[in-house]
Amino acid sequence: MELLREMGLTLAASGDLAASALALSHALRNAPAATDVAADLANIYLRAERPRDALAVLEAYDGSDDLDLVYLLGRAQRALGRPEADATLRRHQQLQSRAQAKREADTRAMVEVNMGIELWGENDLAGAGHAFERALSHRPMWPTARAYLAAAQLEMGDIPSAAELAASILEAEPRNAQALMVLGHARVATSSAAGFELLERAVALYPYGVVCLLTLADAYLAGGRRHEAMDLVRRAGEVEPGSTWVVVLRRRLEPEGAS
Repeated sequence: MELLREMGLTLAASGDLAASALALSHALRNAPAATDVAADLANIYLRAERPRDALAVLEAYDGSDDLDLVYLLGRAQRALGRPEADATLRRHQQLQSRAQAKREADTRAMVEVNMGIELWGENDLAGAGHAFERALSHRPMWPTARAYLAAAQLEMGDIPSAAELAASILEAEPRNAQALMVLGHARVATSSAAGFELLERAVALYPYGVVCLLTLADAYLAGGRRHEAMDLVRRAGEVEPGSTWVVVLRRRLEPEGAS
């Protein structure tokens, strides 16, 4: 499908709209759910002044909120003098406005998350938590902000809230490493086996993730599993030799009396 699409776009760029439409129609047959290919094909038909063919393609996606498809549908309807063209193009404007509002909200949420990370680095955990909450006010249920908030709650000692939030994140995103680490930490205190299992899952999913490796190493060390902790610290040091956390854990792992 990708090769056919690339061929179709190349042919369109050279001005051979008929050959372009043929290649794109083959691509769409191979991947009927590829809305970007449908938009490409409809656009080529409109450029070739074949609005009926464009409409035939676009009607298969009737009800879609895809901005390109709705806009092209309105253009095809208008080219054919259809009375519904104005309503379709108004719907496109409404969808465009919503998409812009979402982009702006996403940007504000990202700014708040970055601010929260900076405050965390300054040891202002309460400020960081508030920043993550503000991010969620702009982008509700965003897993990244929720996971950071759960981690902040854990660091502030609100273990029940952190565990509950991390568990809810994992219901929707079982591969969310930060949520696995938060819930693992929260459960180590009451059920070390369950806590270790969660932390081990994070490492299995991200075997080169330094934070995952060192979080598990820290838990192993606290649980008296020194040899396993040493192996994880070694692996983390190979990935990120300059990590301060690696240096700290290596010192903790040194035999008593070692220089």
